[in-house]
Amino acid sequence: MNSLHILSACLLVAGGVSAQEVHPPSQPDLSPLVGPALDPRMSEAEALDQLVAQGPQGQLAVQVRQGTKGGPPIADVDVVIEYYHNNAPVKRTTAHVDENGVVMVDDVPLAIVVRPVVRLEHAGVTYLEAGPVMDAANPEAVVTLTVYEVTDDKPAWRVSMRHVMVQPTAHAARIAETLVVENPADRTWLGGAPDDHDRRATVTVTLPEGAHDVQLESGFHGWCCTSFTGRDLSVEMPLMPGRATFTYSYHVPVQAGRVGVRIGADARIDSMLFIVPDDGTKVEPDGVEATGVEQMGQVRARMYQAQAIEPGRDAGIVLAGIIDPAVPIRSSAGAARIVALVAGGVVACVVILVLIVRSSPKPAEQTS
Repeated sequence: MNSLHILSACLLVAGGVSAQEVHPPSQPDLSPLVGPALDPRMSEAEALDQLVAQGPQGQLAVQVRQGTKGGPPIADVDVVIEYYHNNAPVKRTTAHVDENGVVMVDDVPLAIVVRPVVRLEHAGVTYLEAGPVMDAANPEAVVTLTVYEVTDDKPAWRVSMRHVMVQPTAHAARIAETLVVENPADRTWLGGAPDDHDRRATVTVTLPEGAHDVQLESGFHGWCCTSFTGRDLSVEMPLMPGRATFTYSYHVPVQAGRVGVRIGADARIDSMLFIVPDDGTKVEPDGVEATGVEQMGQVRARMYQAQAIEPGRDAGIVLAGIIDPAVPIRSSAGAARIVALVAGGVVACVVILVLIVRSSPKPAEQTS
């Protein structure tokens, strides 16, 4: 079985480490940092290397555990540990896990703020776990990495949450989705039958008719492990137990002043929420119900929600009465409507950020 690297450490820790920099590019200042005296003639990279190599060191305890019931103990294996500062790796080391699944690492660089990321390949799948931020004030930490056995049997995976932000314009609606899927089993599913490229799909969701310009934003491993055929967006990576979050966007064209945003999945969708700017655009629900208007500061958005959508069934909304700018506008009301449509995009972007923070479930130990 070929090794399947399902995550990148850069994605895992993006935005997670401290915003503290080694020194501002305009005026280097490393004086607050704990470590050896630095030659002011050093470049930023040289100074960082010296701090990592010669500064104080901390201790990291790594425990590797088996997450599959009845699976073999995880022992006598090597783990790779990378330390990230400002989302960039500054040190990499390999450590050997003993018969108890534990290893103590004593060379954690503490002169700068770092976050350890532990990597282990097990049963052909690479698992990652990020530890807490470490520095001179936090010199010790523990990371527990859970790995699982693999299976070819499809689990009863489901979409626990699907948030859909709709930004209408005159020619197309821009859609931004946040998808949270859950694998309730205790084995990593390798996917369905291999395709012509020996790739196996796990998570497959259906996008609206005419969807194009699909952009993968987070949770994916790029188009090397993702496909979009017809209306189906498929993740072609192993699906680990627990929850995984994906974000992506696309466009749906306006036809005769209307745009349909009906979506589905190959699995049950527990909760689906559509967020539309409260700009006067006519919305026709299709399998969803209007649940009111959210006022968040200066932001207003209409909400449409559905629960327990069965596999293979579409639900969503249709936007109607969208004005084509090529058609002459005969009233000031028409001009105001176009302005509202453009402004609505900004409003909706703010709403989706707030709602995701308020509604997203806690991430699982392993994400894909």
